[in-house]
Amino acid sequence: MEFTFKTDQMRQRINGYFGYDAIAKIAFEPIYGLPEIPVSKSDPDPLAIAAIKETTKTIDNDELRAALEGFGEAMLAVSDSKTK
Repeated sequence: MEFTFKTDQMRQRINGYFGYDAIAKIAFEPIYGLPEIPVSKSDPDPLAIAAIKETTKTIDNDELRAALEGFGEAMLAVSDSKTK
C-alpha cells in the first residue's frame, strides 16, 4: 500500500535521473493467491555478483546504485533457488 502512495515521488525521481519523462505513470495491480517464491539460503555466485557491481559502477547516485545491486542479488537468489 505504501508503494501506491509514493508512485508519484518514484516517478519523479526516476525521470529526474534520466533527465526527461521516461515514465508517465506507475501502476501496481494486486495479484492474489500466488505461491511464495523460495529464496536460496546459499551464497550467490561471486562472479555474478561481480558482474552486477561492474554493470552498476557507472551510476553516480549511491542510493540508486545500491538499490539496483540489491535487486540484482535478489534476482540471483531467486533464479538459484529455481535451478536447485
